Amino acid sequence: MNGETIMINDVADLKIKNVRSVLDSLRFTENQTKRDIAENTGLSVTTVAHICNELKQQNIITDAKGKGTRVGRIPSQITFQHQRFFVIGIDLQIAGLMGMAVTNLHNQAVFSDFYDISVYESVEAIADFAKAKFDAFAAEHSGDEELTVIGMGISVPAVYDAENARLVSSSVPLYEGVKMKAIFQERFELPVYVDNTSNFRVISAHTITKLDNIVCLDISQGVGVGIVCNGSLVRGVKGYGGELAHVPIGDLRRGGIGPATYIAALPGSA
Repeated sequence: MNGETIMINDVADLKIKNVRSVLDSLRFTENQTKRDIAENTGLSVTTVAHICNELKQQNIITDAKGKGTRVGRIPSQITFQHQRFFVIGIDLQIAGLMGMAVTNLHNQAVFSDFYDISVYESVEAIADFAKAKFDAFAAEHSGDEELTVIGMGISVPAVYDAENARLVSSSVPLYEGVKMKAIFQERFELPVYVDNTSNFRVISAHTITKLDNIVCLDISQGVGVGIVCNGSLVRGVKGYGGELAHVPIGDLRRGGIGPATYIAALPGSA
């Protein structure tokens, strides 16, 4: 996924970037040859071959001889074992409601549900509830093929201030100022990615379409904008890159704001 700019500081960082490029190439397009991957990524065939050998040893990819009638050596076709690896998605954009999904790396959901979390008065309690629900799901699938979970994404109605690792400008007061990433990492013991809903949407669009320049307008409880420019997510200072100032309309005393009932204005505008 190219949602974030990768800073290359040494040879190890460069290798990580190259591995990511190879997996991105394989993720949604199966049965590629090493030459195909090299053309898609801009890497040399030799570099791709070294990376593929390592990934095959770790059972992340498989290869098989392709079918053909031409004379000479037929190149192997490589497939990413996307069905072996899973990510957890948590959706907290609506107050009092939590969505949870488990998907493989082809974006195919193997589990999805929504839960009423209005009874919980802290993010810690919500994280404990989420962990219990996931553990129950994992227990039901304990006899299935290996369930390898590699990370978690949490969609929030707020700006994730990466400098201070906390949520700011949240439309749900319970989440304001909370270090949500640390709370969920402690319970799930997984890499956790926290971001605004609109940023997730534009990263998803970029991953699937491979377009390098996208502006995604998200209208739900508020209006948000996610921006991918030259293949990278625009975050700006402390995560405010594509953020809009929200002005609620309607009577807040009568149950709050419903979907698509915000007027958006650029920060600093009248």
